[in-house]
Amino acid sequence: MEKYLKVGKISSIYGKEVLVEREFYRQGLIFKDEEAYRCRPDDVCYVPELSDATYTAKDFLELCNGQQEFADELFDEVDWQHPESLLEDLMVNSEWVICPGCGRFVDYDNGANGTICPGCGTTIEE
Repeated sequence: MEKYLKVGKISSIYGKEVLVEREFYRQGLIFKDEEAYRCRPDDVCYVPELSDATYTAKDFLELCNGQQEFADELFDEVDWQHPESLLEDLMVNSEWVICPGCGRFVDYDNGANGTICPGCGTTIEE
């Protein structure tokens, strides 16, 4: 049986979330449920600190242009902020770039691991 990370809890009545109990994780007080993210894509899996915004696995996937590996990394790394804020940081710091050829995310890793888009073969230049 796989063990999933769970930080805090969320209560619901009749399928509607009504109470979020946050706990400290890495940098902030959040709700994070890895099992919901991995197994129940329509359930709330993340609530950032100082916000009532809720996110599902489908939300993470949508933020990442439908690219599961990027959605997984974004979910794993988010620890207090909104996923959109972390995504912007990744883009500003050139860790992730958007391929000009196909529009997909590429893990640029500051150019250390090559600069060819695995989706379309376009050379990525910063």
